[in-house]
Amino acid sequence: MQTEWFILRLLGTILVSLVPTLVQRDNSNKIIKPAVAMGHYSNVNNAKDILAALFMQAGNPIVKEANGVFWFDFGFDGRGIFPQF
Repeated sequence: MQTEWFILRLLGTILVSLVPTLVQRDNSNKIIKPAVAMGHYSNVNNAKDILAALFMQAGNPIVKEANGVFWFDFGFDGRGIFPQF
């Protein structure tokens, strides 16, 4: 099991490093051909689980807890402002 996860992480790392080479953009820097095509949320089986796995692999816990209270932390301060940028 650990070997499979290692291979998946390695492939993910390789894919991320290839994205700048694979993606095609027009003159206005708009993506015209993405590096990876997954389809639309409504036509991808288990889309929610795929997104959750991607977030967790990137180190985002999705849900945070403090004193028995759980909340979603999307990195903004409630006014739509991302303080880390």
